[in-house]
Amino acid sequence: LQLKLSEGGGLSGDYIPVEKGTTLGERLNQPWVEEQFLLQPGQKLVLITDGLFSVVNAEGKSLSDRRYMQNLVKKIRVNSTTEDIIAETSTMIEHHRKGILFPDDITIVAIARSLV
Repeated sequence: LQLKLSEGGGLSGDYIPVEKGTTLGERLNQPWVEEQFLLQPGQKLVLITDGLFSVVNAEGKSLSDRRYMQNLVKKIRVNSTTEDIIAETSTMIEHHRKGILFPDDITIVAIARSLV
């Protein structure tokens, strides 16, 4: 999901198309489609592995991508740093799972293009 925040607090989001298929590194010589795009000044990109959506709470309910984005939107602001986004994601995971073991590994990568 591509999330855009404006200075006035406006919000819009679009999914960045990602081809689903074989897990990266699962097969030797697996062909991959390379994509390129340019982050505009001030834009941020957050990449999260599917392990985030495997996290369940005591009721067995997983953290859906929609719920994750809704919660993240409530917490982050236009001037949030990549560190803020990663910290908020980590806090969300901990509040959701409440001590339940992770069924999968989770990787979060956040990058930003400076305004200058």
